[in-house]
Amino acid sequence: MKKGFRWIPVYIIMALAVCFSVSAAAEFSGEEEEVRDTVVSLCTGIQNYDAHAVSSCLKNVSSLTYVSEENAPYVNRFIRENNQQLFRYEIMNLSVDGEKATVMVKMQYPNASDIFQKAMDQLFLYSMTKPDVKTEKAVRKFGKFIRTYAELVNIPVRTEMVSLSLTKKDGTWKIGRMSRKLNMILNDGYPKAIQNFEKSYEKE
Repeated sequence: MKKGFRWIPVYIIMALAVCFSVSAAAEFSGEEEEVRDTVVSLCTGIQNYDAHAVSSCLKNVSSLTYVSEENAPYVNRFIRENNQQLFRYEIMNLSVDGEKATVMVKMQYPNASDIFQKAMDQLFLYSMTKPDVKTEKAVRKFGKFIRTYAELVNIPVRTEMVSLSLTKKDGTWKIGRMSRKLNMILNDGYPKAIQNFEKSYEKE
């Protein structure tokens, strides 16, 4: 099983895997400009839902989770479309101290966690009536349920302040890791939906 993927029981293949716009550029110089470039690369990767671009900005790549296009193409496409249309960011503060830097970024992102959770519930009910459903069909059904619920509401947009810690190694600035908050932003709230789904059915 590939790193960054998590499978939910009950015949549901939902590959958890995981990556955002370019704000107006402030004036920086020297090391600050290099730090800014790394942050911009991260945010652009998030907006395009490009796992490779995001991972290239990280020191700890294993902290990245994203929805694989190979295993869950409909979810991947849905998140990418949302990020491209709704993700925005603004660098609020940037400081460099030797080979360490801290950047505060304001991120606006689409939070589709409720839509994902409703689609998961619907897929669960579907799988109960179709216990022999093939994985490929279940994946298509899940994508259809997501689209159906998304058409009924405007996807909420949330704003979060994200603190990024960077270190310079071999002449390159890298962000330490993807925090839980950053992974949530990257994936439009998908990790929260999975967590809520699992909790609700663990009680039954």
